Amino acid sequence: MHGSPDSAFNLSVLNKELDNLRGLGFNPTGFRTHYLHFDYQKSFSVLEAAGIKYDSTLGYWENIGFRAGISFPFYPFNIKENRPFRVLEIPLIVMDTTLHSAKAMNLSSLSGARTLNRLIGMAATYQSHISLLWHNTTFDPVDYPGWGKLYWKTIKRALNKQAWVTSLNDIYEEWVNLSY
Repeated sequence: MHGSPDSAFNLSVLNKELDNLRGLGFNPTGFRTHYLHFDYQKSFSVLEAAGIKYDSTLGYWENIGFRAGISFPFYPFNIKENRPFRVLEIPLIVMDTTLHSAKAMNLSSLSGARTLNRLIGMAATYQSHISLLWHNTTFDPVDYPGWGKLYWKTIKRALNKQAWVTSLNDIYEEWVNLSY
């Protein structure tokens, strides 16, 4: 689910958005908030109360990389209750907007390709993951020339390195199964 910014802070807003999706026949189990709005303790508490199983909001807007200091999924710690949250965090490593926005990294698609290549090499070395957030608008060749092709080239490069290209839900399922 791609929740509104308020849904990361307000359980009733999140539940309303979830109910709207369920009314349409969807059953969202994962979450990422719009604009990456997030408050570590509050947002994980809200997600947990709503029954969300995994989140992929923890990422940088202004730079790519490892905001949580880790690329592997993890259960964030609930300080108030002295226990891990029951929401698995799958860190967001790369967002397209971060790469091309003048307010962030301001890269060309060629420079973005070199940067993503380095990240793929690092992930291969450490047997880690790279989660990508690529907005549908970025595939528009008129407004974002080269960026749609970069996405597909990145996927192809990852596959050439024997990467497992999959959904966040599949990562969640695999991680939970490995934990038991």
